[in-house]
Amino acid sequence: MPLRVGAFQARADRYRLTVDTVGFPRSNFTMSSQPSALVSPARRDWSFPVDGMSCAACAGRVERALKAVPGVAEASVNMATEMASVRADAPLAFDGLEAAVRKAGYAARPPETPAPPAPTEAQAWRPVIAAAALSVPLLLPMLVGLFGAAWTWPAWLQFLLATPVQFWFGARFYAGAWRALRGGGANMDVLVALGTSAAYGLSLYEWWAASRMPGMAAGHLYFEAGAVVITLVLLGRQLEARAKRQTTQALRALQALQPDTARVRRDGVDADIAIARLRVGDRLVVRPGERFAASARCSCRWSASPRWPRCWPGAWPAATGSARCWTPSPCS
Repeated sequence: MPLRVGAFQARADRYRLTVDTVGFPRSNFTMSSQPSALVSPARRDWSFPVDGMSCAACAGRVERALKAVPGVAEASVNMATEMASVRADAPLAFDGLEAAVRKAGYAARPPETPAPPAPTEAQAWRPVIAAAALSVPLLLPMLVGLFGAAWTWPAWLQFLLATPVQFWFGARFYAGAWRALRGGGANMDVLVALGTSAAYGLSLYEWWAASRMPGMAAGHLYFEAGAVVITLVLLGRQLEARAKRQTTQALRALQALQPDTARVRRDGVDADIAIARLRVGDRLVVRPGERFAASARCSCRWSASPRWPRCWPGAWPAATGSARCWTPSPCS
């Protein structure tokens, strides 16, 4: 960890802030009051978004690729948030992590890079609606067959309806499958691309074989199978993306309720510090109308708080190790 040595560490923090402000990448270094002394390398934590993941297998592949990078101590990938967290034993540049993710078949964005603009709700549903409009007519012969009628679309019409779904709306599955195979693995995109391509290819063969024999009708075609599978997978991913957006918005709204700083009383002096610097045993001072910065056990209560109407012994989790409250009394 970086040595905290008073003014020298403060200079290091100011240097980091200045470098980030002018737009250059942040440097990992440690200043010491004894420049000639050897200083252990600082541990660096990275948290960055990863694009292109479609299932839990993708997250596992990215995680294994990051753990294989020299110097990485721990790595975890969250599929729901599409974020990767890496902790290194030594200062580690982002280029090495990005190269490892790219080699696995995915794309990593630097933490400072803003996310690309997300499509609107209407834009996100357009591919699903268009694919469904082309796939539903292919299901009509199957529905009619339930009533005992033997009827089907001409082969050329099935081909015209299924081809845009297979290669236009399904192009994302082929691209994802290629990236996964190039990275030495398989994911859900490989399954979708392989299964739908088999149905589409068999239908083309049956159609071609029937055309070689005049007077012979084409056998059963499976154009509808590939088109419907792609449409249903697109629908599922859209519903998943919408649920993820709603969950993310709820989590961000919940995080916004937590204050950035906490007022701590140490040695009789109140000071505002960052939440990350709270320690077990600190005494929090919460003024009327303020939000509680962390879970705590009530130590004393002098003024009423709308968010803490009663204070009973053991009523709150022991997260700070403070003394319990028996009677309302002024804080010392």
